[in-house]
Amino acid sequence: MKDARTLAALSAPFHNISTLRYLHYHRFLRSRPGQYDAIFLTDLRDVCFQGDPFVNAKPGRLRFFVEEPP
Repeated sequence: MKDARTLAALSAPFHNISTLRYLHYHRFLRSRPGQYDAIFLTDLRDVCFQGDPFVNAKPGRLRFFVEEPP
């Protein structure tokens, strides 16, 4: 798919308002190439960092973090 609009149109029946935000993030970031060194997406409302979340990040790598149950 060349652009987010085409992707959104094709996948519209499979998305709800909660998941559509990722298509908007994609479109926003694609319209600003090279403007950001790192991106942090979270689906929690209140996030607290105890340190720099990018301290061990490697350029061009995708990392996922999952909160573990107590």
